[in-house]
Amino acid sequence: MAAERRLSPLDAAFLYFERPTQLLHVGCVAMLDGAPAFDNLVATIGARLRPLARYRQVPIRPALDWGLPIWRSDPHFDHRRHVHHVAVPAPGDERALGGLVDDLLSAPLPSDRSPWDMTLVRGLAGDRSALVMRVHHCMIDGVSGAQVLETIADPHEQTAAAAPDPRPPRPQGPSRASGWLANLAAAFARFDLHTLAEVGSTIASFIRDPVSPLPFNASLSPSRRLVWAAFSLDDFLALRGAVGCKINDAVLAVIAGALRLYLQARALSTQGLRVRAGVPVSVRRPEDRLTLGNLVSAVFPHLPVDVADATDRLRRIASEMSAIKTRQQAQATGLLLGLLGSLPAPLEALLGRLLPDTAVVNTICTNVPGPRERRTLLGIPITDVHPFVPLFQSMGVEFAILSYADRISIAAAVDPALAPDAERL
Repeated sequence: MAAERRLSPLDAAFLYFERPTQLLHVGCVAMLDGAPAFDNLVATIGARLRPLARYRQVPIRPALDWGLPIWRSDPHFDHRRHVHHVAVPAPGDERALGGLVDDLLSAPLPSDRSPWDMTLVRGLAGDRSALVMRVHHCMIDGVSGAQVLETIADPHEQTAAAAPDPRPPRPQGPSRASGWLANLAAAFARFDLHTLAEVGSTIASFIRDPVSPLPFNASLSPSRRLVWAAFSLDDFLALRGAVGCKINDAVLAVIAGALRLYLQARALSTQGLRVRAGVPVSVRRPEDRLTLGNLVSAVFPHLPVDVADATDRLRRIASEMSAIKTRQQAQATGLLLGLLGSLPAPLEALLGRLLPDTAVVNTICTNVPGPRERRTLLGIPITDVHPFVPLFQSMGVEFAILSYADRISIAAAVDPALAPDAERL
């Protein structure tokens, strides 16, 4: 039986912040050019996930949240309880698939078992199918989620085999207030004065330069919808070469342009709007492969939705992202997360319950590198992978981007009560 392990403060925060209108699971819709036999799929998923102990564990919160939650092995674990199948009605078009995906995104994961599931969607036109994967954010981040997708796909010679979590269990030291000062000192000791100064500068910028509330920045409803568009990765490589920027800069520019058109279609002026995105940054190292959990920081660029020229939008984003990197904003955010994670567990849990429902950024744009080569599942080609993220803190539209082989998907998770015309995106 795998040893019990405390959740990190960041992983625990995703449990603390979950609400009926804020379900915090992540995942993807993997499109398959065929339909696998369900029994074979269940057996394959069970076998390929077996080395990952976390997929057989349940997060247990102590009474009154007096300490951090603990991952505990489920004595009744059966992978067959986590894998489901459903057929969409004829004609099995994208609308039917989308409706089913929306229902899954809007439903909570069961609380009596390890917080993940997979649903095979059959009956799509052209004898296609889709595999919808949902995992609670306390369990994985975007990069580790993409690595799990590689693990359940058919073996590939350039992909390392799944291995048990190589990191030793976290020390089971004090998690109450008695250890808070030591944790706080340790967080400060990892960073230099420049990073500390950037923490102050970043916080000051949020106060000095607040975002402009957009129509979808309001209290969330329980409903969710997912819309997506897939592109050739070569198009983004061409943009990168033409402007001398990063692929992520080009993606942010495309999203800024989409938001500009979306707001204008609703007869809203974009002139003078201050739109800021939260962009997660992975701090996962090669040796952290398949360790699961959340190893992320973030940066907070503006999206120039008030700029009409597409090339100018791209250059502005590239310039700001370069400046953010020079200022080491990601390291500063990492320090800030470390300081918050140093709070006693009861206080962190209380913040999760009492945090005001206010958006400090307008949206999230998370970009995850997926498998570099085309993959198969039970010999069936995986043609596209569309990721999704949970909506959080009055952000009724959030974007997830995933590159896969020669494709890139930009998917928007939306609250249909706040963005009823999301297909415009």
